[in-house]
Amino acid sequence: MKIDRILSIVMLLISKKQIQAKDLAELHEVSVRTIYRDIETINQAGIPIVTTQGAGGGISLVDDYRLEKKLFTDDDIELILTALESMTSAYSFKESEHVLKKIKSLIPPQSDESEKQHHVFIDLSSWGKDSQAEKKLQLIHTAASAHQFIQFTYRNAKGETLPRKVEPYTLVLKGRHWYLYAFCCVKHDFRLFK
Repeated sequence: MKIDRILSIVMLLISKKQIQAKDLAELHEVSVRTIYRDIETINQAGIPIVTTQGAGGGISLVDDYRLEKKLFTDDDIELILTALESMTSAYSFKESEHVLKKIKSLIPPQSDESEKQHHVFIDLSSWGKDSQAEKKLQLIHTAASAHQFIQFTYRNAKGETLPRKVEPYTLVLKGRHWYLYAFCCVKHDFRLFK
């Protein structure tokens, strides 16, 4: 959906100094041409974006630009905060906490939202501290960010235990279980591992 993609692009530009159009296109599974149309739409909405050509170039917000609250209603901000807080409860990566702080900085101290009580709280963490799972998630996240391979022993649906070497792509939390979407070197294809 175009509006979701545009909001995602704006949030990425807030959290990163600069990003290339091809990376945005891959992330959102659209063409580079579509990304440039989205950038034009964002510019027309009053958010100043700069594109730099050549090596080391990319798309970024104008230096010192601050997203104004009027872009979002109080309900929009509450929904974004609830989603980010639940994501942060599921895993404690620094990136999610950093983005949460940035979103909270959009709320002026005198706004109604800063005093508003949240009526929905989603906590995706397990009871107690599972440091083993947290370490594994952090290792997978680090490997995915660095485009590194990882190896593990996997038990398939038939109960067979097999070694796997994969390049991690995405961590998925579904139904209180973590899954890894990765390129499997054994199957030479993308697979979802629980």
